[in-house]
Amino acid sequence: MPWLCPAGVFVSFLCVIATTHDLVHGSLGLRRNARDAALLALPTLVLQSGHVYRTTHPQHHRVFPGLDDPEGLVADRGLVRTLLEGPVFLPHLWLWAFRRNGAHRRQRKLLVAEALLPVAALAAGVLLLPYTAAVLVWVVLNWLAGWLLPLLTVWLPHRRHGDTPETVAGSLRWPVVPRLLLGLTYHLEHHLYPQVPSHHMAELARRLALGRTAGCVALGDPLLELCELLGEDPLPLVPAGAHLRSDRRLLLHRPRRIAPRGRQAFRARASG
Repeated sequence: MPWLCPAGVFVSFLCVIATTHDLVHGSLGLRRNARDAALLALPTLVLQSGHVYRTTHPQHHRVFPGLDDPEGLVADRGLVRTLLEGPVFLPHLWLWAFRRNGAHRRQRKLLVAEALLPVAALAAGVLLLPYTAAVLVWVVLNWLAGWLLPLLTVWLPHRRHGDTPETVAGSLRWPVVPRLLLGLTYHLEHHLYPQVPSHHMAELARRLALGRTAGCVALGDPLLELCELLGEDPLPLVPAGAHLRSDRRLLLHRPRRIAPRGRQAFRARASG
């Protein structure tokens, strides 16, 4: 059934992008060498560059909306221009990352290697065309998926952005679509707590909503105390200011509790 091929490529592309995104933020608990290896190997399966995003994506979180944000520039452009710039989005990010890493020879070598892999894949697809079209079809379908990346990951969530942490992005919280897109539609929650892995975004959004409904915490406040106040098992989520660190103690699959004295003190402050 050839018609399943585009759907399969889209699903694999989505899985790789979500995992790469978590790798960039250091939210999967991998050490540096393992993360570098994963960032080199995994995105190449869909003709993307993991070390490009390792350079540009933290910058996006630091300065958006700002001019020195190569990822976020398309947020203020129109739909047609965003689509037209899709094919040059990754090359533009690569050039920015290469210049940014002028003092880091190892990073530059990784960037060059990742830039050559799609070229090699295309050449292999053309050379193998007399025997099979599968490789060339895979290259073309992944290239088309990458064309839509700025539209889906930047323009749609940021097109009506403000200048405050609570308005920097929007989120799509429908019951089904976020599950199909692996939690990537919770973009506001991600900008507030960027070290939370994508598979916990729905839970993060739920607890933020409970906190706002209860009036006990504002967006951007530490959620560990919020979870205790709501009487739930706390997830050790980190505030946005700590999103560039890779700390194994902050992983969501290793929950911790507030000490009883600290919990009582917090509840006393909240009730007062």
